[in-house]
This record gives sequence, structure tokens and C-alpha cells, in this order.
Amino acid sequence: QMEIDIAGAFAVGNRTIEESVNHHSRLAEFCLERASQEVFEKNREILILAMGKFGGRELGFKSDLDCILIRPGGQKISDEIFHRAASLLVREMNVSTPDGYLYELDLRLRPYGKDGPLVPQLNKVEEYYRSVGQTWERLALTRARVVCGPDSLIEEFRSTVLSWVYREGLEPEEVEEIRRMRERIEKEKPKQILKAGPGGLLDVEFIAQTASLKWGKAHGIDSSNTCETLHRLAEKGLLPKSDVRALTEGYVFLRDLENRLVLLGKEGSQGLPNDSETLEWLVGCVNDAQKEKTDSFAWTPENLQERDRHVRQLNREIFESLFQETFSKP
Repeated sequence: QMEIDIAGAFAVGNRTIEESVNHHSRLAEFCLERASQEVFEKNREILILAMGKFGGRELGFKSDLDCILIRPGGQKISDEIFHRAASLLVREMNVSTPDGYLYELDLRLRPYGKDGPLVPQLNKVEEYYRSVGQTWERLALTRARVVCGPDSLIEEFRSTVLSWVYREGLEPEEVEEIRRMRERIEKEKPKQILKAGPGGLLDVEFIAQTASLKWGKAHGIDSSNTCETLHRLAEKGLLPKSDVRALTEGYVFLRDLENRLVLLGKEGSQGLPNDSETLEWLVGCVNDAQKEKTDSFAWTPENLQERDRHVRQLNREIFESLFQETFSKP
């Protein structure tokens, strides 16, 4: 019911996309924490990390929950006990009822992925990252946010794993590796225009995450939220304010479209629909949502398409400029 309320408020314009994804993330966090308390009743010293958009409190409608579960090091309790508990947590979150299901819990971002224990010990987690951790995992961990866990374990995670993430800067070859990573995703997901295409959401997210790795330690920039990270970078004078304004406004615009398409039963990541009927529906939804705003104007299919093209073109121009020049400087 609460999810419907959040979606309804967004659909009619009572909440912005930023407010909606924040409320949705907090709802998911509440459900996950309650479920984990029941599942890990006898072993509550579990650290749950929200990752990805869940970590940034940017959770869209019908999104999975990317998480990493960690337990204290040195425990004599077998991995199997925690494996069963974590598996039960996944089932509890995913269980289908007449009212639907809660959320699909995805634990694949943990060390060693599907081949690793579902709830690794923290000392093993640190050992993994410091020995074989890859650049993409550093990027992913810039989005990590604590959902729940004992204070001592949270502090130990920050002093060990996050010190590996936010070490001194980025080497030029690491910046080039990230750029190639972005290029590879673009080629592998040609249909996901709005998310993975040139100038899509991932361009903005990669900029925020790369900047966090480059300047995070020196300037105290460690937010898991994309737009908040960009604003902090502008405040510190690390990125031009004009670029940050364009990136954040464009990001909000694309996320708004993405989630309205999802509410229309479409694949949001694929961008504006090609068929005129669905596009007209989308335009109507956007206009209805902003009808109470005094400074709004009526969108048409043509100017919505033009705005979409302009946003993605500008995002890509800024992305290329930052990766070729700013980020590559020692």
C-alpha cells in the first residue's frame, strides 16, 4: 500500500522524482531491516550494506535491492548457518503473495560474486579487496551505505574496506580502465538507451563515482547519492558549477522519464517509446504531473524528444571532457 501511495504521489506531481526515490528507498530499507531481524534473530551482528541505487537512496519503481551482507571476523559459527539464514532472507523478501512481493534481493556484488559465501567475515572481505579487488568494485563501493549493523562492525568496515576504496587518488591508467568499462557496457546493452546509451544515466553516475575515487579522500567526498556527490564536487571547486548544474538537471530529467515509463508498464531503461500512442501517454503523464507548477509549460512529443536528445548529448560531451582531461591529470 505504501509503495502505491509513493507511486501515486509521484504520478500526479505531489512528489518530485528525487523525493519519490528517496521515500521508496527508505521503505525498502525498513522492510529489509525488519526481515533481517527475524532471519538473523540469534546472530544479529550482521552488517547490511545497500549498494547501487538502493545505496544512493535513488531506488526506482520495480527495482531490485543490491546488497552485501558481512559478519564479524573470527567467528567460529560455520558459513553454512549464515548461508541458510541469508538464503531465507532472500526468499522472505522475494516471496510472492496475493498482494505481490516485497523486493528482489540481489547479493551478487559480494566478494567472489556467486562463488563466495553469502555472508563473508569482515577480515575475509578486507583480504579479498586488498589482494584481488578490482577498479569496478571500488566504483561500486562508492555507493555503499549502511542499512543496519552493530557500531563496532560499521566502524571496522569504514576503517578497513572504505580506506581501500578511498585511497589516494586515481592513476591515469585507472581512469582509462573506467572509461573502457563504460564503453563496454554501452556496447553490451544497446537497447538500454536511457540508462546505458551515450549520455545516459550511467554517464552521470560514472562521473560522480570516478570523481569520488579521485578526490574523495583528500576532500571528504563520500556520499553514495549521485546528485549530492556532484553538488559537493562543485562546492569544493573540483568540477565546474555549470557542468554540475547540467549533469544534475539532466539526471533528474532522465530518471523522471525512466520511472514514469515503468509506471506505464514499459521498460524504463530503453528510453522514449517509438510508438506514437505510448509517447502521447507519456507526454500526458508528464504534463499532468506539473500542472500545478506556475512556471511549467506544455510538453509535446516533439519537444520532449528534443529535450531528451539535448540532455544526453550534453551529458556525453561533459563525460568525454572530464575523462580525457580533468580525471586523467595526476
